[in-house]
Amino acid sequence: MDNRDPFKDLTFDGRPAGYRDFRRKVILGVAGLEDKVQHLAGPRLLQRLSGEAWRATEHLSISQIREDGGWLKVLEALDAHYKFLPETELHEAIDEFLFLLKRRANEGRQQWYRTPEMLLAILVQLHPPAKLWSEDWVHSWSSLDSTPG
Repeated sequence: MDNRDPFKDLTFDGRPAGYRDFRRKVILGVAGLEDKVQHLAGPRLLQRLSGEAWRATEHLSISQIREDGGWLKVLEALDAHYKFLPETELHEAIDEFLFLLKRRANEGRQQWYRTPEMLLAILVQLHPPAKLWSEDWVHSWSSLDSTPG
């Protein structure tokens, strides 16, 4: 048995805001494991869960978790639980709005100019207080669009 535990300092208490980071750290931790000990990743991962995350994985059987892809079954159960929570969607929308706003292939100029407005509409829908500052921002962004080019 390998004494190195890739999840030694990793814990997840079930708060939706921390799920994306937790998920990425799990994938990186498993990627560093040798093939012969990957069947232990599932049980070790379950030991790091508490609260709501633990309850979301209670239905998994021990035999499922001890398979080579057992850690994937744990992540699939957590994905199913956390995927459509408003908190998770809000974090993803904020990340896309602030960091991933790029012009996509075959995207026209008009569509690209409207992308921030569409993303902002999603943010306002997920977090209504954002409406207070969004109207000023959309107005200033739209004025850039009206300049002759």
